[in-house]
Amino acid sequence: MSAAGPVGLSAAQFAAEFPFHLLVDAQDGIRQTGASLARLMPTGPSVFADWFRVVRPRIEPDFAGLAAWAGKLVVLESKFEPHIRLRGSVQLLEDRSGVLLLMSPWITRLEDIETLGLTVTDFAAHDPAIDLLFLQQANVTALEDTRRLAAKLKERTLSLDSISALSPDGIILFGPDGRATYVNPALGRLMGETISFFMDMTESTFVGFLSTLLDFGQILPDFDTLATSDTAAEQGGDRRRYPRATFTIVQPERRVLSCSVRCGEGASRVLYFRDITRETEVDRMKSEFLSTAAHELRTPMASVFGFSELLLRRDYDEATRKDLLSTIHRQAGALIHMVNELLDLARIEARAGKDFRITLQPLKPIVENTVASLLVPNDPRQVVVDLPEAMPDCAVDAEKLQQALTNLLSNAYKYSPEGGEIRLDTLRSVDGSRIGIRVTDQGMGMTPEQVARCFERFYRADASGNIPGTGLGLPLVKEIAEILGGAIDIESTFGRGTACVLWLPIGEGDVIRAA
Repeated sequence: MSAAGPVGLSAAQFAAEFPFHLLVDAQDGIRQTGASLARLMPTGPSVFADWFRVVRPRIEPDFAGLAAWAGKLVVLESKFEPHIRLRGSVQLLEDRSGVLLLMSPWITRLEDIETLGLTVTDFAAHDPAIDLLFLQQANVTALEDTRRLAAKLKERTLSLDSISALSPDGIILFGPDGRATYVNPALGRLMGETISFFMDMTESTFVGFLSTLLDFGQILPDFDTLATSDTAAEQGGDRRRYPRATFTIVQPERRVLSCSVRCGEGASRVLYFRDITRETEVDRMKSEFLSTAAHELRTPMASVFGFSELLLRRDYDEATRKDLLSTIHRQAGALIHMVNELLDLARIEARAGKDFRITLQPLKPIVENTVASLLVPNDPRQVVVDLPEAMPDCAVDAEKLQQALTNLLSNAYKYSPEGGEIRLDTLRSVDGSRIGIRVTDQGMGMTPEQVARCFERFYRADASGNIPGTGLGLPLVKEIAEILGGAIDIESTFGRGTACVLWLPIGEGDVIRAA
């Protein structure tokens, strides 16, 4: 007998819509059950009253009682499985051979569904339990999403922590309550304190601490103003205009710091500090270089231009004409020398020694040839050379090394206007891995401040202009020494002379470099 007739559905549709239905015949026997209910019921023939009791209404659990209640709702309770309750309507078959109970499970707890071993596929779309299962599925999905997002958040947090820990810029985060909740190691290094020193510190306390580090005459920026400007820049969508302020601290060491503020959610905000000491110094040196270079180039050019213009405009006697031409020639030579030194310095820096011809060769002949070729006009002094009988072989470019030594010896002559001995000898490093070529004079000497700046381009210890030179010699020597794997040390006492030591590594010529 088809179960589809009473409800007007096909057999397949009926099976899908009522997986918990029951068909009870006139003899009270259960003749047919839905697929899901059949999985739960014991196998074999059964009598309806043996397996179910009618909870509502209070009628007899047999065909007669059910037939009398046709067209109405009933609630059944299982005798074989206490977790099963069914509710639905009673339909009397047209031939009165049985009643069809169109039931749905009445289950309100996920634990009961799991105990029965049922899944979503066991229920029809209209069964109340399906909503419970879908809710559970949604909760499980939401839980998985939450866990996945938490993992991503943790990964992102760890990445940001790693980045901020490696950053050379100092970062301190103040929460909505105005207390520090995060500090990176760089801030501690900039301020000379440990991270724990700043944790839980209020912003006002931090500002007070920062004030104690300031250089004389410096004023801290107004962080509230920076925060307001930051918000305006963010709302304007122009991140390039984030406001910054700079100030100088002297503890734990002298630094120029740039500070900016980023506003977060709520009242939280981040203070960001960058050490711009080097950039500031480079800007200063660049400005001084351009100013000095322009001045140094302009002086001989003005002489060349002025005297040549005089020669063009007026006729002079032969002696005067020769004197003017001599001045033009001398100034043009100085100009060419200056430009050549600039080009040499720029080329050495740009090529990083790629055009050096470095080979392992005896050092003594190079030094002796340098001294022999050094002729200082109108100066009767000679360089006192004190070289050992045997000098080690070094990996050098002979031409470039000779250029460096010539500059050192030339400086010794120029900065000894009152005379005095100029001496060239050698030293050995403590570990014996380097040899030093030392040039010593008894001249003007330099103060510690002048020694600190002597490798700056165009810097002249003598600012009077009485001593000729470009201020490019020592920077050039330093570049050559470093490319040869060595270094240059300078010791000087003001008014008593200077000692320059050009250090070179010994016997490191296994690899020959050539342009």
